[in-house]
Amino acid sequence: LKVLEGVDEVVTAFLKLQDVDGVHHCAKIAWNAGLPLLQQEHRHLLKPCFAAVAKALEATSSPLGRLRTALHLEVAKAEADSESFTKAAKEVTLALALNYPPSAEAAVVWGFERSLDRFLQPLARAARLRGGGVALEADSGGDEESKAAVDDDAVVMLERARESKSPAIRGDYLQKAVDKLALLPAVPPPAALSAGATADTASAAARAEQLRAARSRAELWAEIVVMAWIPCELEGLVRTAAPHVLAADWQATGDKEMMLLQASACALVAFRTKQGDFEHG
Repeated sequence: LKVLEGVDEVVTAFLKLQDVDGVHHCAKIAWNAGLPLLQQEHRHLLKPCFAAVAKALEATSSPLGRLRTALHLEVAKAEADSESFTKAAKEVTLALALNYPPSAEAAVVWGFERSLDRFLQPLARAARLRGGGVALEADSGGDEESKAAVDDDAVVMLERARESKSPAIRGDYLQKAVDKLALLPAVPPPAALSAGATADTASAAARAEQLRAARSRAELWAEIVVMAWIPCELEGLVRTAAPHVLAADWQATGDKEMMLLQASACALVAFRTKQGDFEHG
């Protein structure tokens, strides 16, 4: 923390001197020093330094696009953690406006050409919904618009459940999220291409869109599982949501994160089952 506090002061001095190399050096030190603190419970400690460094990089029109994006992302997460959703949305907008080289691997694995967009897009959505006072009922528009509205409603319910300290209120919001998601058809991931096969541009775009939708839906169900169990141990909701996490057939070569998500859901259900056997045994 002392390193981060020192960087906060030094980067301001470098900025006044218009020393771009000094600002870049401070940014790299801040990021490396802050890596051990990139967890929700510690992120607020990083926010002042990361915000100062991000502003300095912006003021000098730094070409370090990916680093700048990562800094804005972490500041946005910190703002969202403190329920400052308008500020979080501003940081996400700044991050999404930056350019850095796309990744073909990221496009195949996550459906986003820029690797950090897989974190920024869901955060942008949550910040928009919470900061914009989105209505909680789906509009009666077209089919796709209606599905998107229902999906948005579920996100709002999850965010409200996350904030709730009361198990009863949290359970109520989670149940509402389950009810919303249950209205929507399942979104499976795209089937794996056969060995040596390649997709044309249109097909690749459609596969990426389907992959993003499948990951997003699975992650929502997984959030319900985790929030229902920790710390409230709402067994019924866990058992309701877990099958939706486990239903998709993810590929071991490219979807390791999603398979880990499934493994975590399995572990929670298995633990509760074993715990129940002990309680009744």
